Amino acid sequence: MKRAYDVVVIGSGPAGLAAASACASEGLRCACLAPAPAGGWQQTYACWVDELADLGLDDLFSHRWHDVRVVDGQRRLAGQSYGLIDVPRFQQRLLSACRAHNVDFMPGCALRIRLRPGGSCDVLTADGREIHAAVCIDASGRGAFAMPRQAAGSIAWQTAWGIRAEVAGHPWPDGCMELMDFRPVCADDQGPASFLYALPLSKSEVFVEETVLAARPRVPVESLQLRLRQRLEGMGLRVLKVVKTERCEIPLNQALPRRAQRVLGFGAAGGMVQPATGYSVARSLAAARPLALAIAQGLERGGSPGRASRAAWHSLWPGQALRARSVHLFGLEMLLRRSAADTRAFFNGFFALPAELVRDFLAPTAPTTRLIHAMLGAGLHLKPSLGGSIAAFGISRAGRSLMRNLVSNAGGTP
Repeated sequence: MKRAYDVVVIGSGPAGLAAASACASEGLRCACLAPAPAGGWQQTYACWVDELADLGLDDLFSHRWHDVRVVDGQRRLAGQSYGLIDVPRFQQRLLSACRAHNVDFMPGCALRIRLRPGGSCDVLTADGREIHAAVCIDASGRGAFAMPRQAAGSIAWQTAWGIRAEVAGHPWPDGCMELMDFRPVCADDQGPASFLYALPLSKSEVFVEETVLAARPRVPVESLQLRLRQRLEGMGLRVLKVVKTERCEIPLNQALPRRAQRVLGFGAAGGMVQPATGYSVARSLAAARPLALAIAQGLERGGSPGRASRAAWHSLWPGQALRARSVHLFGLEMLLRRSAADTRAFFNGFFALPAELVRDFLAPTAPTTRLIHAMLGAGLHLKPSLGGSIAAFGISRAGRSLMRNLVSNAGGTP
């Protein structure tokens, strides 16, 4: 059986539902294919408050913290507020938007995509259905079954183990959270530096997570379970009951999809994970509307699917976004080559920068000059030996690759 749509979206996570609702709101006939389109999300999502406020979605936060601490539990990020997203409400908001604009939800698994000579495609499902659409958006997550990618090196991974737990009190005052507490777990702490991420939810409940920001090869999650237990014991924080556990493994430098292809990658499937933080949800939400507009304009007045796909790729990856990604990847490679002690020292310098520079660097995209200013500024706060090592890395092969990427993407959209 074959159904005709303007857009078919594969995946019903935050990126998939955001893309589907945005496309449908532009008047495009849209289908969303996923094993359980309305199945409950299990992940914890959080971001800077202003990222959702800019999208008119700041009512989705269940908790907010205005005292954001870093490095050693004492340094604060001035003027920055962080929020925990109410996941059921977030999912229902996107599902309601999809239903209001008549997105056709289809339970099922995509098996393969057949491209047609005219530019449209057929999505073939595991149970024998064919879904015909002018444009296909793969928002199926990091697996991205249909995404031919550019050449890539070895993957760097962010890994984390977290628990939501009832506790016998905790040390954080009201409105305070730990974004990245890099203090060592114990005196003989070995391996890549990890940090505590702590969101106090009440006087007796917390979400705490031990995270390795970036490592190659991947740090086993089991070792982070041990580190978190040791850290909490060292803090004297007594867990009474574990309400929920969370395992996180994020590829930070997955190659971008080849932009000449007609299947669009969106969210993690489209390489939209921020290499410096591992975050992608806020960027996906912000990019959904421009993506939908580009597709709608590409298809209007008899436009071809190929034209729509090209316009959509340009909306997702303009020159500025590609340049920002190059700078973030350079910073990632620099950190991967640092010892645990040097990593902690670097973040001491980084978080000594003015808050607006820190915020720019952690954002998904920012002007290249601001990103480079942040990296150079952090170097000024480091001991000479570490600063010199980082400067030498800047003229290494990775530094030359960064300059080539900045120059090649200097003229706007690629």
